[in-house]
Amino acid sequence: MKQNSGEFTLKDLWNFMVSKVWVILLCAIVGGFLMYSYAKSKNTVTYSVSTSLFVESLSESADGKTKTSNVSISKQRVPLYMEIIRSNKDFHREILLKLGEEGREKYGFSKTNPDDLASLRKMASMIRTEQSGDLEMFYVHVTSVNLDCAMDVSIIIKDLSTEKVAEKNAVYKNIGAPSTINCVDSPRANGASSSHNQTLSLLVGVFAGAMVAVLGLWLYSAFDNRIRNQRALELNFDVPILGVIPKVSADSMTVQAYLERARRSGDE
Repeated sequence: MKQNSGEFTLKDLWNFMVSKVWVILLCAIVGGFLMYSYAKSKNTVTYSVSTSLFVESLSESADGKTKTSNVSISKQRVPLYMEIIRSNKDFHREILLKLGEEGREKYGFSKTNPDDLASLRKMASMIRTEQSGDLEMFYVHVTSVNLDCAMDVSIIIKDLSTEKVAEKNAVYKNIGAPSTINCVDSPRANGASSSHNQTLSLLVGVFAGAMVAVLGLWLYSAFDNRIRNQRALELNFDVPILGVIPKVSADSMTVQAYLERARRSGDE
């Protein structure tokens, strides 16, 4: 017996894969369907609303008769206002109070108590601030799975931030020098984003399913030692092949009919 029974060429593998192409296609379809279904069930659409705000600080002249804009103080105030809007609990309580009991219940905040810490944490996670370089302008971004919620909260932030009466506004709390915030651009929706790309998930599932099928077929063929054709006999056994039994289709003729025709041919 020859010692090359483990020999397996790429051509053999290709021929084997072609014969099992339906298995690969089936696994690819199943993989794509599973990944698409998972992405669709877990997909969350998030809406974003942005507001542009401008900080202005005025300084009196030496004679006290005129006031001029102090750019350096305004720039210093920007990070302070951003931090207040993003994380100050007093400011967030003001937002929840402005929403009203109906709004809080509608958007999933505390139904009765606006001081609820869980509500404030949820409010904080919705708000993001961004400074425009070293200018006196900054942006407030509010995100939510509910577009109306993001818009209502953005409008309240804009109203609270631009309120001119210091004693009624949490933004001005503990700020010494007088500063005002003006709205550069009213709240506007930036569009929506999805947590899962369903088309990409489908393609990944198809590819992964096909790769799993190819790997499985390769392992199956690598460990399958059965003799299936004449070439496999020649590779594994050092003996001459005297003949090959033909494959007879059961649909075209029965074995008995084939033998009868062979006998008649021999008699002639």
